[in-house]
Amino acid sequence: DTYKYIKSITANKDQIELRTDLSKQALANLYAGALFCVYPSVYEGFGIPILEAFQYGKTCATSATSSMPEVGGNAAKYFNPNEDKSIAEAIKALLNKNVREKFEQEIPTQLAHFEDKKTINKYEELYASLISNWQMRDFEMTSQWQEKSKLGLALYYVIAEEMSSNIFQF
Repeated sequence: DTYKYIKSITANKDQIELRTDLSKQALANLYAGALFCVYPSVYEGFGIPILEAFQYGKTCATSATSSMPEVGGNAAKYFNPNEDKSIAEAIKALLNKNVREKFEQEIPTQLAHFEDKKTINKYEELYASLISNWQMRDFEMTSQWQEKSKLGLALYYVIAEEMSSNIFQF
């Protein structure tokens, strides 16, 4: 697994810990002691860890791939996740307090793009657009399919509610 591999190639093995199932307070304590977050994902569907770091007032060094630039905006420092030198340069840049503070000043603006209601409205528009496009392509909208669509939208609301209560509210 990735954790064991990282420990096997790292000189400072005793300084690496895998933490799971953290309480909100434990997570808050970790972020309070951190200068910034490093999130070297090659592909990500959304990038929740970036927003999580932002919620704690910490900028993030993250990949310039997938959804990360959209999620991080001007509040994150980007790198090529396939190039060690690029990752190291991003981390080194954020070790500079003035550089880090420049990114941190952008966090409130970037978080405003992901307010719960705004995000839900965007997903509603997306679902409506998808359904409309499918109808325009002459797909038969059977009552069974319509029920599945409603179930999908209801499931989204449950997920969004869970996300807003567990991730976006500290």
